Amino acid sequence: KHTTFTSCLPVLLLLGAGALAIAARFEPLWTDPTTGAVTGRRVGLGALPDSTLGLTEIVWLGPEKNHLYVGSPSIVRDPASNTLLASHDYFGASTLGETISVFSSGDEGSTWQFFSNVSGIYWAEMFVYDSAVYMSGVNSMSIVLSKLESISSKKWSVPQVLFQGNDTVRFHCAPTPILFAQGKVYRAFETHSPYPAVMTWANMGSDLLQPSSWHMSTVLSFNQSWVPKDWGSTTFEWQEGNAV
Repeated sequence: KHTTFTSCLPVLLLLGAGALAIAARFEPLWTDPTTGAVTGRRVGLGALPDSTLGLTEIVWLGPEKNHLYVGSPSIVRDPASNTLLASHDYFGASTLGETISVFSSGDEGSTWQFFSNVSGIYWAEMFVYDSAVYMSGVNSMSIVLSKLESISSKKWSVPQVLFQGNDTVRFHCAPTPILFAQGKVYRAFETHSPYPAVMTWANMGSDLLQPSSWHMSTVLSFNQSWVPKDWGSTTFEWQEGNAV
């Protein structure tokens, strides 16, 4: 599966052949993020074939009202119900704070409905572990993790702090892939400026909501000597990395 996302409107989900059979549109495409009430509707542009990559673009259109944007998109299939879940957060002139909005589709992506909001988490990636859907991200300082109780309840656990940040060390991430390899679950993060990278991991079979299940590597700062001199004097740093 090949999945690529932009971080502003419109959001493009690019899915390779043989991946999730996502069709054309998100409906409704705008929902009040605090109440779940539909405040407007705009139809997406549908499935657009990409002639160069052999991918299908799924275009999500929503209101660009007063410079309020959506970003950090993620998509996953709930294994218990076969429901597709897609999530995003808000940025720009947003007053919504750390809020993730989740939409669901029970018809392979032909239509989408508002599913739930998750508060206290941002820049999050959804993933499946032990037949359950999780959401990994950060809050204003710390690394946090939430778990979907069930599709029917539409409830997520209160985001659990796995690694506590502070005014000096604040964690940063993006909805980048979670890696399952060699009996472990890996998730990459950075700390804020100058964005040194860290890797976190837990053993497969452990309770991911328990902070004691997780470990963190030492910090890896970016070495400016790695940059070819013909690239100029721009300063580089780690941002939004992932495990491979």
